[in-house]
Amino acid sequence: MDALKANALDYLLKPVNNEELKKAISKLEQKLVQKEKLRKADLIENRPHLSRIALPTAEGIHLVKKDDILKVEAMSNYSIFFLNNLSKIIVSRTLKEFEILFEHTQLLRVNRSVIVNLDYIVKYKKGEGGTIEMMDGSEIEVSPSKKKQLMDRLFTAF
Repeated sequence: MDALKANALDYLLKPVNNEELKKAISKLEQKLVQKEKLRKADLIENRPHLSRIALPTAEGIHLVKKDDILKVEAMSNYSIFFLNNLSKIIVSRTLKEFEILFEHTQLLRVNRSVIVNLDYIVKYKKGEGGTIEMMDGSEIEVSPSKKKQLMDRLFTAF
């Protein structure tokens, strides 16, 4: 009865039967996949067209224009937003969550720990993946696996 109150996914009795354990693990995996799909749908649904993004912080919620975002850097389970007015906002969400949210925008993940606004890149330096220089003078290495995507997005007009 306690398991039902705790919203248990399954209930196993000792001695544990291997088949029942496998079924319970399978149920858990399916539930986690479904939960992830719902979270992604919530992030993406009707939002790419919005010009602003709500950034929840310890002080409150900052409403920021996507066009004002210079770059976003990962810091463990936090993301640091660098804005074109040189201010910073720290948000307790991962870069992966924002990468999903920024699909179909001018914001592109260029390596494991940075998303950049393509409009604020001032220079590309050749290399294995290359390096980009941002409007604020910062230099960011491009992952070799992201180089083609960056080049395609930067030079589609040419």
